[in-house]
Amino acid sequence: MFSITQSPATSLATIGTSLYAAHGDATIDVFDISIPSPQRISTIAAQANITALHANNGKLFASSAVATYVFVGSTQAGSVPFSIVSLAPISGDAVFAGSNDRALRGMQPGRDLRVITSEPQSLQEFQAMVKYVVSYELVSQEVVGNEYVHVLRRRR
Repeated sequence: MFSITQSPATSLATIGTSLYAAHGDATIDVFDISIPSPQRISTIAAQANITALHANNGKLFASSAVATYVFVGSTQAGSVPFSIVSLAPISGDAVFAGSNDRALRGMQPGRDLRVITSEPQSLQEFQAMVKYVVSYELVSQEVVGNEYVHVLRRRR
């Protein structure tokens, strides 16, 4: 066992040989765990105090109380307006993400959410998802070049 930080970690995630540690502040420490004595190799600056980390398909999901920031390496690649408290991979970049009640109520009934993916199988995955997540309906799906665009609507 080893100590990685001076302050307690609130969440840990791994991608390959990198360990990511959140401490409840606006930084994420990155450690190289491929060596016998792990070393901190960098720090990622986040836009808010990060309390939860999740990893999927080479991407790091860093959640604050009200948003989740997606990082590829140390570069922020996107964000969603809710905190992810649990994440379960489906395939590729597609995931089921659980959030707290307050964040789920943040999207008003009747509002649309546009999701763009690069995964061809997402067409079938979103069709299957709305059968189980009954608070959303699938409004439309289209293929634009190499992107798959899905529009979901929160039911009233």
